[in-house]
Amino acid sequence: MKFRPLHDRVVVRRIEENTKTAGGIIIPDTVKEKPMQGEIIAVGPGARDENGKLVMTHYCAMGNQPHMVLKQATPKSISMEMGPTVGIDAAKDPHMHGLALEFPDANHLVERWTSYKDGKRAESVVFTLTRA
Repeated sequence: MKFRPLHDRVVVRRIEENTKTAGGIIIPDTVKEKPMQGEIIAVGPGARDENGKLVMTHYCAMGNQPHMVLKQATPKSISMEMGPTVGIDAAKDPHMHGLALEFPDANHLVERWTSYKDGKRAESVVFTLTRA
């Protein structure tokens, strides 16, 4: 069955780990940890603002939730910047201000996150993800 989630929702299927150890011992369900890996099954078309621009909320480890708005998109990249966000004063509060996604090929994704502090660029963090 094919379906597409609404807005910015994503459907993820858990990837189950082996229930047997290399030595042949079977691990009961009550002892197993929940899987930390998953496979993306379906992705919604994305959330849109009142002007029809693609938007997202970044649920940040800094404890805030900057509202990110699409700045530019090409087949190989997407860039977003923080838009007006309730509860964050961009001139003084630390926050994630920018996100750049690059798709160098079908098996790689590069994320570049830019944080701001006191209204100025603080640091950039890069994550390179590879399809397993």
